[in-house]
Amino acid sequence: MLLLIPLIIGYSVALFETSVKLIYSFTEYWQFLSGAIAGILLFPLLSRRKFIRTFEHEMTHLIFAKLFFGRIKELNVTSEGEGFVEYTATPNPFIGLSPYFFPLFSVFISTIIPLLNPVFAKYFYIASGFFLTNHLLSSVTEIFSSQPDIRNEGIIFSLIFISFFLIFIYGLILAETISYSHILIFIKEGFVRSVSSLIHLKNLIISLFASL
Repeated sequence: MLLLIPLIIGYSVALFETSVKLIYSFTEYWQFLSGAIAGILLFPLLSRRKFIRTFEHEMTHLIFAKLFFGRIKELNVTSEGEGFVEYTATPNPFIGLSPYFFPLFSVFISTIIPLLNPVFAKYFYIASGFFLTNHLLSSVTEIFSSQPDIRNEGIIFSLIFISFFLIFIYGLILAETISYSHILIFIKEGFVRSVSSLIHLKNLIISLFASL
């Protein structure tokens, strides 16, 4: 788990740089950024209507359970925003914490965009940006509301685990918005900065022990 801390630092910097590139080129990426702003502004209204978020939450559990060879027994989401999914699979943090770091709707949209006519595809970035910021705000709200998923995995572990994978996946989506080649740039820059952070951390520990 401690190895995720340098990765969080390195990929946070890479995510920040990717975000700055998007914002500075607003006229080029206005669809995605407009959707992202709308997701923030409309969050207070949408948070009162919990069906969509609950559906995304439970579907993400379901998908990750299937990825780990689980068998789905039941999925139930009510119009009032209550829901659950029953499955048989070996418990692991990817299944339990996936709704908090995996923006299902944005990932789905980003996946189908390459298959669309470029004339229409650019408008799908509006939806991608909208669902991305809405997912972020929803995840933060849920994390601080003592969700059972997080208590079951342990609060400290969950925060570190969610932080890394959320940063990494969000970075991939933002990089894909810029260009497909920028995905590799994001991965490379994040890794290089993570290694640098790990080296600094190692040197700091050595110097602390040397001073004792």
